Amino acid sequence: MTIMANILLIETSTKACSVSLCKDFNIEFHEEEYDGPNHASSLGLFVERVMEHARQNDMMPDAIAVSEGPGSQACASVYQRQKDLPSDSKCR
Repeated sequence: MTIMANILLIETSTKACSVSLCKDFNIEFHEEEYDGPNHASSLGLFVERVMEHARQNDMMPDAIAVSEGPGSQACASVYQRQKDLPSDSKCR
């Protein structure tokens, strides 16, 4: 039996800030920018866009994958504002 998963991917630990939604290892939606360590201004908007795509396409995330590194604290702020994310998801 194949388990199909929708995963919200968040990268903020480098100069790139990106948010993607993948289904079964295929990227279905992607937003990114390379404006350096100012990810907090874009990350919330990127997550909102991905979640809108997820709602419209019945692809709500089953899990969240977050990069670890110096910029990853921005994830916690976005997670606290998004009501549609899986309730057992944790940013760490």
